[in-house]
Amino acid sequence: MALFEINGMRPRVDASAYVHPSAVVTGDVTIGAHCYIGPHAR
Repeated sequence: MALFEINGMRPRVDASAYVHPSAVVTGDVTIGAHCYIGPHAR
């Protein structure tokens, strides 16, 4: 999984969430408990 900061805003991912290794998460994003982010999500 790629996490990218923009303008000082960084993604927050709950420890129980699953983010596929090919997903890209950028900026002011919160991924909550038990969420699933699938392959190639952007």
